[in-house]
Amino acid sequence: MELLIQLILGGISTGSIYGLIAIGYNVVYNSSRMVNFSQGEFFTFGAMLVLTFTGGLASSAALAHLPLPILPLVIAILISVMATVLLALAAERLVFRRALKFSPFAASNASFGMIFLLQGVYQLIFGRDYYFTSSFMKFQVQFMGATLASQAVLVLLTAIGIVLILWAYFFRTSQGLAMRAGAENPDAARILGISTTNLVRLSFIIASVIGALAGIVIAPMVILGYDSGLAMTLKAFAAAILGGLGNVFGAMVGGIVLGLMEALAGGYISTLYKDAIVFSLLILILLYRPTGIFGKSA
Repeated sequence: MELLIQLILGGISTGSIYGLIAIGYNVVYNSSRMVNFSQGEFFTFGAMLVLTFTGGLASSAALAHLPLPILPLVIAILISVMATVLLALAAERLVFRRALKFSPFAASNASFGMIFLLQGVYQLIFGRDYYFTSSFMKFQVQFMGATLASQAVLVLLTAIGIVLILWAYFFRTSQGLAMRAGAENPDAARILGISTTNLVRLSFIIASVIGALAGIVIAPMVILGYDSGLAMTLKAFAAAILGGLGNVFGAMVGGIVLGLMEALAGGYISTLYKDAIVFSLLILILLYRPTGIFGKSA
């Protein structure tokens, strides 16, 4: 029983991160109908920048040779999130806005190229080494015989906080309501004077903040490197599909379901085959529910 509870808690924690990144997918999708497969690169950038500003980079990294100050964690997080937003705005302005003039499909394809472009840039500035970083806090939570580490607690609190903020934004502010209106009917939104270009830009800002924060809080729980975002991209996209592509809050549910399947498969069957098992189960679920848990039929 203790093992089951431990696996469930771990699955919810990991699934919350998948859900956060999947929310980034859906926010952008709702504003543009494109799938930004490079969302995971915001995860990498935020995490690696915090590692940089807290003095954790190896000497082989280009940034490690610069006289950068060692900053307090809170300041490092703020700078990293702001830098990730600037990266997202540059990508939106220089690549995705141009690609969207052709079609959302063209923009989605361009996001694949953005993955490898950013990974090349990350190799130059962060190096090819892989890194471990220590937890931000040192405590454990006991629950029915299971143990939840401090970083996992922080992950859960971050996920809950972001979901509540997004709910308040989308349902209680005029800007959020405009984004929802634009997602439901872009043509009607244009007639009402809502700038779809501004909505797309805003969606990239929101997605980049979520991606950076997700990367920062999970950094002590994973091995960090220039290509860390790719694995998260695949899992988060699966979570978005499972929850229903376009449903912002369904993405979190999809992420948690995916995290639970992954934890239980690894705990009771094999960690070697857990990804194969999880994605096989995902395919079976989608055969019976092609639109995802909260998706709507066309």
